[in-house]
Amino acid sequence: METPNQPHDPDTPRTALVVSENRRNYHKDDYIVVPAFSRGNLGPTRVFLPEGQGGIEHDSILFCDEVCCLDADLLDFETGALGGQVDSDVLAEVVLKVRRAIGDVVPLQPGEEYPNLSFE
Repeated sequence: METPNQPHDPDTPRTALVVSENRRNYHKDDYIVVPAFSRGNLGPTRVFLPEGQGGIEHDSILFCDEVCCLDADLLDFETGALGGQVDSDVLAEVVLKVRRAIGDVVPLQPGEEYPNLSFE
């Protein structure tokens, strides 16, 4: 995806996970996405995405606190999806953490902590 609000981002195009439902995607000209970064801090609104999930080539972090809606023209349909869908548990965690990012009170899940870990 191209990031229009970050025109000088050296990492564009950036990998992102499309989280909007397929039904919606077929009838709209934009998509709801969560960007993936190769570095960053894990936390209550971030999801670790291991290499291979959805075809991603290296361990990454999904920044659910940077969820955005992008016009279809900003997505690379020539390359298309990197691979298959991410596992349903990864998608469920993304949805939960997007809810946290927009202010929904979501209690910690069993075994979940608020880590302040750097991932590089």
